[in-house]
Amino acid sequence: MPYGEGPVTPAGRRAREGATFGSARAGLLVSVAALAAAAGLALAAGWLRSPGSAEPAPQRGREAPRNLLLVTLDTTRADRIGCYGYERAHTPTLDALAARGALFEHCITPAPITLPSHATILTGLEPFSHGARSNGTHYLPPEVATLAERLSAAGFATGAVVSAFVLDSRFGLDQGFDRYNDDLAAGAGGDSSGFRETRADDTLRRARGWLEERGDEPWFLWVHLFDPHSDYAAPEPWATRFAASPYDGELAFVDAELGRFLEWLGERDGLDGTLVAVTSDHGESLGEHGERTHGTFVYDATTRVPLILAHSSIARGRRIAQVVASADVTPTVLELLGLEAPTEVDGRSLAPLVRLDAGELGARPAYSESMFPYYSYGWARLTALRDESWRRIHAPRPELYDLRADPGELMDVSGEHGAQAQRLDEHLDALLPDHEADARPLTGGGDDAEVRAALADLGYTLGADETPDESGRPDPKDRVREISRAQQAEGLRLAGRLAQAAELYRKAVADNPSAVPMRDALASILIELGEQAEALGIHRGSIALAGRRSDNFMVVADLERELGVGDWRDSLERAKTFDPRDPRPWVREAEFVHLPGDPEAALAAYRTALELDERHAPAWSGICRVEVGRRDLPAAISAGRKAVEADPGFARGWYELGALHVASNAPQQARPCLERARDLDAEDVQARVLLALTLQRLGDETAAVVELRGAWALDPTTTERLAASAPALTALLAHVR
Repeated sequence: MPYGEGPVTPAGRRAREGATFGSARAGLLVSVAALAAAAGLALAAGWLRSPGSAEPAPQRGREAPRNLLLVTLDTTRADRIGCYGYERAHTPTLDALAARGALFEHCITPAPITLPSHATILTGLEPFSHGARSNGTHYLPPEVATLAERLSAAGFATGAVVSAFVLDSRFGLDQGFDRYNDDLAAGAGGDSSGFRETRADDTLRRARGWLEERGDEPWFLWVHLFDPHSDYAAPEPWATRFAASPYDGELAFVDAELGRFLEWLGERDGLDGTLVAVTSDHGESLGEHGERTHGTFVYDATTRVPLILAHSSIARGRRIAQVVASADVTPTVLELLGLEAPTEVDGRSLAPLVRLDAGELGARPAYSESMFPYYSYGWARLTALRDESWRRIHAPRPELYDLRADPGELMDVSGEHGAQAQRLDEHLDALLPDHEADARPLTGGGDDAEVRAALADLGYTLGADETPDESGRPDPKDRVREISRAQQAEGLRLAGRLAQAAELYRKAVADNPSAVPMRDALASILIELGEQAEALGIHRGSIALAGRRSDNFMVVADLERELGVGDWRDSLERAKTFDPRDPRPWVREAEFVHLPGDPEAALAAYRTALELDERHAPAWSGICRVEVGRRDLPAAISAGRKAVEADPGFARGWYELGALHVASNAPQQARPCLERARDLDAEDVQARVLLALTLQRLGDETAAVVELRGAWALDPTTTERLAASAPALTALLAHVR
């Protein structure tokens, strides 16, 4: 899930896709009558609807690798990989890498959630230093130096290919990359993920494309593979083979795809000159400690991750038992590449442990934190240290585990081992700075006071204490099962039992009033039930909470406009100011403020959205509608094509492109577009009726009747109204009624 473990948030998903709120079929209706007339067609109105520079690096050594391939396997716990001792694993690629390189048996991630841990891997800084503390609510600040920036300054070509929205460029990890490929157009949103992701085969296809464009310069490529994240749905044959353990099936599929990629890379360039580093952002609980997936706790299940380094300069088959940290990755790979390891980071280079002439490093514990409970649910945050023998967790009820005697971390021995607890407490207190970095909207920008004042004028009072503070907050150990209750409610929503889902969510929110994901999910269901006023109150309340996101501001503006209350224009401005990287408020401005009275201003707003995200399909769709209004059919079709190229899952874009082809008397081109729109949105009556007209024009009246029958089953009144604009369809209706 984009914001960590918890219920899916349909409101957030709908807002990300650029939809408006209100009735399920609401939207701006834009006519193509002018275009139809220009083409000599008799289409009725209504077919097209809307909706810092671095110092020069030292010369690299002769034996140093030339290139760097960093692979991050999302949601991958070390103990489910073959080379880490899991007998039922099918991970021959990872096992072979470990055999020809070095394996760290105890690498500890700083956070059991995607954005903070990746930020640490790519900077060498712990979350309290880089500020990206949680998913969705935070970002990596531009002043933080990344591995890509350091390597770019050293003359490397730098590329990244990611597989899930949570690592979208808007969250700041694109810093220093010549090309940051977060194009998830070939992916799909999972039933419980609520956001788009793409499979390993697509991700590695994009990675090959970037490498094929390279010349002779050294390169750094980061590849992020999301597949092991829930829901676990590997393609065949892995789904069947691992039916009893679908998580293992995902790992097996990723391993196989990575193996094919490395084989291709070896045939193309050889791997001798490439340092391969494989790690993960976090693990997966799989039910341990009452946690179904990840995000809440900091036990080994979610914080112990693989770390494998392979190159000819690294000792083959070396296994290092010493505890290391994800923050060590950046300084380590820099030194192995023959560059100077930075000293201003929290991590340290592990190169002495893996080189052929191995040295030693003094032991030190690894840090972990879980901020997700604080920002998303209003619970206490967790901080922890882990060394070779002990894990100490700071919580309202602190915990201490003897890892040698109790590797499952089931028995808290704080009372029996007070000296060990005190030792780690003192170390943790000394490690955490007085001022922890916290990069969120309204916390790090110069407009903070102005925005707070403006929000106060709108009735949104932000909490005065924005610093993570455990005092008075529930211990996540005592509340984690409430996440399961929210997941049960989400299951009811997916099954169409909205009233029951709303009641269960109401109870969850009553017990956890600061839980923004639960509040968002409840508000989304209320919108579906027609209870917009209650949903508006919920979102207004969420804006005052630490876990607020830009989605909350967007939905407030939408609902205020729909209900005719408040000042939705001001709320839309607050949304733009809250997160300047978000293109959606600019699309709303174009649709709600400028169209149809000022198409040039609308066009400017759409273009601003595209400057923020050139693949924001609703912005291209908006430009398409502007060009329709200006009777420029070629320009409208061009923008429509860009919309579906940007997002092949954008049903409205396919519908609009199909309507334009109908208007230009090109039924052969219209048919696949409208079929795609119908397949993506099975309840789209307009797409079915227009497809029926297209099929009739192509001479396939049997198929046309099938589409009309499907539209009639969904909504007879709308089907009759739309068919009345085309005599040929009126005649076909006789076969449907």
